[in-house]
Amino acid sequence: MIWRKVLHPSLKPHLEHQIRETFKHRKVIRRSSDPKNAQLWVAIANISKDMAEIKQKLGISNTKTVVFPSVKKKVSRKKGR
Repeated sequence: MIWRKVLHPSLKPHLEHQIRETFKHRKVIRRSSDPKNAQLWVAIANISKDMAEIKQKLGISNTKTVVFPSVKKKVSRKKGR
């Protein structure tokens, strides 16, 4: 059974989006000693980046100090986190 075919319909577009975004980094993933693991970590990094950009746009400042090339603004992190 192909698990993607039985995935809940509300999740399918999100999965397809993550697959497309991860595919952009296929050269790096292929060079990895563990490509499956690398692909998962690239997907996690993409999601984390998306979340940080959304938080920045919403003015939520509880994220790490990071500079995103597409946004070019720093996001500060609250103390104690």
